[in-house]
Amino acid sequence: MASTREAYNYLKNKNFDCHIITIPLKIIEKIEKFEKSNRNLTIDTVKGFLSDSRKSKFKI
Repeated sequence: MASTREAYNYLKNKNFDCHIITIPLKIIEKIEKFEKSNRNLTIDTVKGFLSDSRKSKFKI
């Protein structure tokens, strides 16, 4: 049994054949991005920043 504080811990524990890993939702979301290409991950990141900036209603 193991727990994770960051996505890297998941990979580390997986290599040790750990069968039960306690993982917070935010870490699971990051792990799901491991399979994305750099281009798609970058696009998703920029979309997230754009969404956050619109929600803030900050004007320059």
